[in-house]
Amino acid sequence: MFRNGLDGMLIELGKWGLGMRDIVSNINFFSKVTADAHGELTFHAGNSQAGDYVDLSFEMDTLVILSAAPHPLDTKTTYQPGAVDLAAFVTPATTVSTCQQIAENVRGLYNTHQLYHPRGGAA
Repeated sequence: MFRNGLDGMLIELGKWGLGMRDIVSNINFFSKVTADAHGELTFHAGNSQAGDYVDLSFEMDTLVILSAAPHPLDTKTTYQPGAVDLAAFVTPATTVSTCQQIAENVRGLYNTHQLYHPRGGAA
């Protein structure tokens, strides 16, 4: 079966009663594409390796959809989606305090708490 990233996202969103109108900008953590001065895009093969990882922390209910579909600019001639391992855990309080050393993170956390706890402020 050959499936592109968009189709994979739509299939997963459909399981939650969501569809094309619910797609938001995606984040590609492990493929690298750069643009030159003329707007030409270049795919950088081998930018990430097996074992590379990203830690994410969520302060609100979040639907995460993962896709291992090859990048559209990848020059490989075979369709070989990569393996994905996913682990979920509670973010330690020490990590949260470290993240709060960045002003943008503090504002984001404050705004999230205002949205979800408008009368009480912090969670």
